Amino acid sequence: MTSMPAQTGARSTPFSPYYPFAGESPDYDGLRAVLQTTVPFNDLVDLTIAEVGPTAGRVTITYRPELTNSVGTLHAGVLFLAADMAGAAAFLGATARRLRGLSMFFLRSCRIDFLKPGAGDASVTVVMDERLLAAALADPGPLRLTCDAKAYLRDSEQNLIGKAYLELACAFGAIGAIGAEDESLPGHVQR
Repeated sequence: MTSMPAQTGARSTPFSPYYPFAGESPDYDGLRAVLQTTVPFNDLVDLTIAEVGPTAGRVTITYRPELTNSVGTLHAGVLFLAADMAGAAAFLGATARRLRGLSMFFLRSCRIDFLKPGAGDASVTVVMDERLLAAALADPGPLRLTCDAKAYLRDSEQNLIGKAYLELACAFGAIGAIGAEDESLPGHVQR
């Protein structure tokens, strides 16, 4: 497990714990380790941040009877949490080079299309829409944007049990909240 270096002289934000692992040569395992510890609810449901990479993130959930629905499969709420956290992992990895300027980040919307019941443990992999992110993050100035990602939900036998569509909202620099007016902007980017 990666240890967190001490932060010196920097203003603290909710994203400060990630800063030592961000920058031009990101430490993706360090980002993964911080994300694992910053959401205590993950421990309650045995969610593990398995991977943070440059364009994707992956989480796993261990099957337990108390996490199931009436037919004995993992509850949709548990799978939604997994998609949310895998989205956070993918976002952190995709924006790692610019993460020190992050001023806001949240899951704006998520829709899951369940394809079939899954058996046992589950894993969720989220892949970011690289084209939108690359264009938006190329400019070092302040910006706010929404970006799309797609999630693949698999059971313990690696059967595809669902697909999720995520919209993540974020801001870099000193920019206000993202609202409905952003829909008219190309790529939902506002500078």
